Amino acid sequence: MLNYFTFNGEISLDYGILIRNKQSYNAPEREIEVVSVPGRDGDIIFDKGNYKNIDISYGIAIAAGRIIDSNRNIDMATAINRFNEWVYNAQGKYYILQDTYDPDYYRRGYIKGGLSWETKSTNFATSQITFSCKPYRYSVDSDVYNIYATKSKTLQIENPEQFSSLPTLYLYGRTSNCGFKLNGVNRIFDMSSASNIDYIIIDSEEMQITRQDGNPFAGSYTTTGLYFPQLQLGNNNFELIGNTTRLSIIPRWRRI
Repeated sequence: MLNYFTFNGEISLDYGILIRNKQSYNAPEREIEVVSVPGRDGDIIFDKGNYKNIDISYGIAIAAGRIIDSNRNIDMATAINRFNEWVYNAQGKYYILQDTYDPDYYRRGYIKGGLSWETKSTNFATSQITFSCKPYRYSVDSDVYNIYATKSKTLQIENPEQFSSLPTLYLYGRTSNCGFKLNGVNRIFDMSSASNIDYIIIDSEEMQITRQDGNPFAGSYTTTGLYFPQLQLGNNNFELIGNTTRLSIIPRWRRI
């Protein structure tokens, strides 16, 4: 089997790149602070409640010639330049990274450090590429919003992973009293001033609420729970309240 990765929507095979080996199956480090107090045995641990980024490294090989482009020969320098331009044009934010070793999950990462190529022959060279990734892997199957609740359909969904998730929610309505109840906690939005739109988007991972047109949501938002909802372990119960007509959910199940 040929192993490869996809990054920022493109496949490494299209650039003549194969994965020779994947060099990280490690778990991310928890963000904690350890304090030693004079006169007290044992350190005090302060858990900051988050995980650090994790490095994912691949040993890669590039093949020039007709493997990259069946219509014409490409020399090694051109092949490497094409690949470098692809991965280094994706800078400044996280992009989806997925490989054939773990096809059911993807990560969000960016290129870390540079690339140093070792030429093995006229048409073959090797290197190592490292991505700095967010600590979680995300389920491919949960990255679509085919889960929804309506006025006549309350919803119970079960988190299949062992970690809470940060979903993206699409809330449909146009009045001052739109919202939903998640696990007993009300979240109410005033959408009366959001003219010419049908829904707002609540992105818990990015911690932002936007209008359908991409502009920031300017209406009021009240809740007695976490400002951005999380889907906890086990069952999660949704119920529409007020004048909401529909709630669509991208659960984004995740694991370490």
